[in-house]
Amino acid sequence: MKKIIVSLIGVIITISFILLAGCNMEFFEKLSPIQYNNKVVESLNQTSETIENTILVYDISIPDLVTEESEIDTTDMETSYDLAKEIISNSASILELSSKDEAQQTEVRVEFQNYISLGEEYLAKYLAMIEYYKTGLYLEDLSLVTEHDTTIYDAYNTFIESNNTLVDILESYI
Repeated sequence: MKKIIVSLIGVIITISFILLAGCNMEFFEKLSPIQYNNKVVESLNQTSETIENTILVYDISIPDLVTEESEIDTTDMETSYDLAKEIISNSASILELSSKDEAQQTEVRVEFQNYISLGEEYLAKYLAMIEYYKTGLYLEDLSLVTEHDTTIYDAYNTFIESNNTLVDILESYI
């Protein structure tokens, strides 16, 4: 019985070592303030670029003047939404990083969580807008066209404000 337990412990230690060696060690160690900034900026750039792409696709897909005769294809908006949803979800991994500067880590985490929340809120409004056009509701009630447009841009601008706040925070730790 002892041989089985000793063998099992050896196997567990070997598997643990292999897993740890293959894992991204940055999640287990504290990063310097510069390294931490670089990781946050990398995620911030990718996330903001993807969200920005959704608004560009929206601008291309929705005509300036929507009428009952307008034919609106939501395929590109749905594709950009799906990608943005995935990127926002993945960006949450930044909250797991640790900085050697505790004040930096705290300040960034608080605003990055806000940033993610605002991105998710924007995407929820974006999805509602997609459904409005995809289902053809705009053909029945054009009054919501302006409301959706305003809602989308307000949520996008609020998201960008959080992005800018994060940039300011990160600059203070250079």
